[in-house]
Amino acid sequence: MSEDTPPPKWQPKARLPFDPTMAPGGGQGGRTMLLVVYAVAFLAMAGAAGVMVFQRGYAFTTPQVFVPSLGAVWFLIRLVMVARPNAG
Repeated sequence: MSEDTPPPKWQPKARLPFDPTMAPGGGQGGRTMLLVVYAVAFLAMAGAAGVMVFQRGYAFTTPQVFVPSLGAVWFLIRLVMVARPNAG
């Protein structure tokens, strides 16, 4: 007289191997948001470097100008990478 254990009342949810809502960038809406964030960050960094050069009179090689300039270049590269169409 063996009794089998009843099956669990919950069932595991079937999942896709690649869930597009959990992807980096989160689909088209997330990609647009990344573009906006990178564009704002680029403008902020470029603006900070511009203020240091044109209003405060620092040379480009000083850290007050060079660091925001590098940040602006980095955000511009990220902006281009996110904006280009995917290869696959």
